[in-house]
Amino acid sequence: MSDLKWQPIETAPKDGTWVLLGWWTDDGEWQMAFAHWYEEFELLDLKDNARCKRGYRPIYRAAWTDHNFSDPRYEELYEFKPQFWQPKPAAPAKPLKEQP
Repeated sequence: MSDLKWQPIETAPKDGTWVLLGWWTDDGEWQMAFAHWYEEFELLDLKDNARCKRGYRPIYRAAWTDHNFSDPRYEELYEFKPQFWQPKPAAPAKPLKEQP
């Protein structure tokens, strides 16, 4: 488990591998999310909500995504701005079925 250390986001894989992302918010809160780099990301910024109501088209570019769609019309309503990452931890051992 020694490889599960926070690393600078600049060193994160951008090949579609799911990783654990971490970042400090402007309010000083620590946030985490499992996500991966996606080359054709569809982004709609909530700060531009007024333009959205007038038929604003989303921005397409490479970005981090967790594919947790808040709105079915767009992949994301906000963009992850991670500062750190670490590999996704391995799953725990699968429990054995109990014998009758």
